[in-house]
Amino acid sequence: MSDAIPDAPPGEVLERSGSAIQNTSAAATIDSVPIVGNPEADSNSIIVEPFNRMLVRFCHTATESISAHFDEIENRMVRRMQYDDWREYLVVWRKGRLEIYEDYSLPFKEHLLGRKHLASVLPLREGKTHISVYSFVDMTFCITYHHEGGLQSRQRLHLNKEGTDVFIFKLKSRSRAQDWVWKLWLHLLLLGGRLPHLLEVRMPRLDARIKIDIPVDNALTTTMFSRNNIIGLCAQAVRRVGNDWEDIYVRQIAAGKHPELAWRVGTHIDWVWLDSDVDGSPRPWNLLCGLSFRQGLLHPKLEIRLSDHFPRYYHTPCGVRLYEPPAVEGYVDRIRPNIQTRHAVYLSTHHGHLFVLATSHAHPPTPPGLHPPDVQAEVRRGADQVQAALSTLDLRAIVAVRRAEHFVPTTTTSARSHLRKRRSFELLLESGLVMRFEAHSCIVALEWIERLRALIIYWKKRHTVDAREEMDLAQARRPRITPRMRAQQAAPSLETSPDLSTSLPALGSIYNWCVIEGCRAVTRGGRLFMRNGIHGRYKAVEMFVAAGEIVLFRTRPSKSVNVAMKRKVPLFDAYVCSGYFAALALPQGQLSQIDTSLPRRYQDGLEVDDPEDDLLFMVWYRNDKQAGHNSALSAQGHGAEKNTPSSDQSAKPRHSGPGTAANSHKNAVPSLSAKHQLVVFRARSKLERDSWCWVLNCEIEKLIRCNKEREAQIRESGGLKTSKLQ
Repeated sequence: MSDAIPDAPPGEVLERSGSAIQNTSAAATIDSVPIVGNPEADSNSIIVEPFNRMLVRFCHTATESISAHFDEIENRMVRRMQYDDWREYLVVWRKGRLEIYEDYSLPFKEHLLGRKHLASVLPLREGKTHISVYSFVDMTFCITYHHEGGLQSRQRLHLNKEGTDVFIFKLKSRSRAQDWVWKLWLHLLLLGGRLPHLLEVRMPRLDARIKIDIPVDNALTTTMFSRNNIIGLCAQAVRRVGNDWEDIYVRQIAAGKHPELAWRVGTHIDWVWLDSDVDGSPRPWNLLCGLSFRQGLLHPKLEIRLSDHFPRYYHTPCGVRLYEPPAVEGYVDRIRPNIQTRHAVYLSTHHGHLFVLATSHAHPPTPPGLHPPDVQAEVRRGADQVQAALSTLDLRAIVAVRRAEHFVPTTTTSARSHLRKRRSFELLLESGLVMRFEAHSCIVALEWIERLRALIIYWKKRHTVDAREEMDLAQARRPRITPRMRAQQAAPSLETSPDLSTSLPALGSIYNWCVIEGCRAVTRGGRLFMRNGIHGRYKAVEMFVAAGEIVLFRTRPSKSVNVAMKRKVPLFDAYVCSGYFAALALPQGQLSQIDTSLPRRYQDGLEVDDPEDDLLFMVWYRNDKQAGHNSALSAQGHGAEKNTPSSDQSAKPRHSGPGTAANSHKNAVPSLSAKHQLVVFRARSKLERDSWCWVLNCEIEKLIRCNKEREAQIRESGGLKTSKLQ
């Protein structure tokens, strides 16, 4: 034993720290010793994830039987659960805990202390803390914490000392929410497990599945599992067994489509299209983050789908393609025979509707011959027309388009009156109203009649085809209300039972890439039921999403013309909440825990019986007129570029200058407790509600990426507590 190393002096042992104490008894007890001294040197003060503003709702239940995959479906079944109202907080992830900050109730206290008030601390501990996706539709996630005693002091949000606490979080940006879910899920997973061994990729058009091994090295995994690598591996595997890839995908690629990856949960899909985060930093986990999107019993499925755009044709019963006719617009005179007045207006058709604009806000196209029109400029021009419209008319409400048959009583000569009659055309509406317009010439009037007739025929059938397709997709969740009857069939055929594991290739047309790339002036439009706030009754409205704004038109049963509402909902600084999370904001007694929904049938043939809480979604926004104006300037033209949707070029505002949102909002950062407004919408079906939420979240995502500077100022406004909690 002469070679034994002599013991070190006691003073040297006490001065050891860091890697020098590994594999010693000091390392085993260091976590249990409170650190006293400089808080900046505290390892728990290290910020793992930069703080973000979120809508947070705290829930508490005395039971400890809450599952680790708590979601909105389980939340409906939990009884005697206590809820706090949702509020906007500042959330930061430090090492081992989440800190939730709010504004001080006393004015100027934050200015004096230099930080916000710490409202709550949520520990991240193995076996006690679990994260799950609360709602895949709007990417709301929740964290459950089982505890036996009270948490640390200054916990205003905690109601009891025992039981289970549930924190529900909602971010504005869907990609930022995905990053939080992935990092928190990976952090808690590595404490007691590892990533799955296999990644299954489905191909709905081929009805095939391909399994790919996931390596143990997490750093290598995120590098290997990129979009192009996975699509290339799947294409190579399919080519080995046949020519299906060339027969289906190569032909579609030649037609302008391209294969993309998407995560699907139930009947909702989320495209993998953002390779960088809001700040422009790369997201190597862009694909693998879907592994953490499990919602209750529904596991996410990775699929290869073609990037379908908004359908521009439909098939007739005899198999002929009927393409969408070209739109029509121009200056006309509105004739009112009863009061013998006429005034100039501008008519324009978008998304199956006829919009009436004042001539001062017509936004006409560039005269031919000057320069070729830019595609994005035309899309922007169409969005401006929708936002400036005085009224709109659903083309389905037009019974007939005809030439004027009667003279308008005037003081002019008969020859002049006859010429004006030949230049006029009339719209006969379902309500019995007749709208007369006078064009510039007889040829132009005939062109208006021909174009409008073609558009009316197409859009009436288009809505019927969409309703039939939606019912076919909804059959994967709930059985049909009315069984289908085939021609020359005596009895209804047996319908297949609901099965969410089916491929559902038609989902690509609902979640189309026109929303992502900004191909159309109207991102989405349709009829919904709306009410201001959480009180009052629902009223039918025509709603359009255009250039980062929600444009609303009031509908009346006795009239076919829908008048524009003064309220325009800016999506800048807005949150979109849906499902049970949104239903909890309603007054007590309005939401029934029992599914008492009755079957409903709508004008286009859509039949649904979804419960009411599956039809709700809310838009939580601040009524900042300047924010709404600048968001409209920046929203359009910032769609995803092919394979690089979040590049610097696509994220750069096209309308640069002093009017951009990034420049005009440097000193307009709202506080956490700033006044906000709430609009409640009710869709006709769950699938329709899901598609509305997806469209709104995509618009918000593009707005945030167009205004990176202001978004960074919003997130970083307010200081944090730096001392260690005692």
